[in-house]
Amino acid sequence: RAFNETLDEKTLNERYEEFKPLYDKIKLDHAHAYDGIKEQLDILKGMGIKLCVVTNKPNVAAVGMVEHIFGKNYFDCIIGCIDGIPTKPDPTSTFNALKKVGCKPSEAIFFGDSEVDMRTAKNAGIEAVGCSWGFRSFEILFAEHPSVIIDEPKYISKLF
Repeated sequence: RAFNETLDEKTLNERYEEFKPLYDKIKLDHAHAYDGIKEQLDILKGMGIKLCVVTNKPNVAAVGMVEHIFGKNYFDCIIGCIDGIPTKPDPTSTFNALKKVGCKPSEAIFFGDSEVDMRTAKNAGIEAVGCSWGFRSFEILFAEHPSVIIDEPKYISKLF
């Protein structure tokens, strides 16, 4: 979608390889945690809840961003896009994260701010919580039928 013309798979893969180091250099330009998120995650950590990040950002960039914003080892697992592993909404990366922390889908809650996140949760058999302050609107999240939609981070810990 980023190109004016359709690229064949070989050229697209070449361009993606060129993109990854460029993205890694600018990944923190506008990256920050939403207000109240760290406090809510601290509450969950205090409750002994394992925290994972599963994203379609390139893995190196994802780990770098999350560790820069939250600190190294804050999350129990960070999984980004890894060559050869399908991206969300395929549940493979989510299953890998759950396995790493010893959690079953029925024991997890998937928080997300996009329709892709809601579909990933559904595909993994995990309760989906839409976060309407993020990437997509309430209406887009609602159309995916999550278990609940929350409008502010302060409600995160209330779901446990």
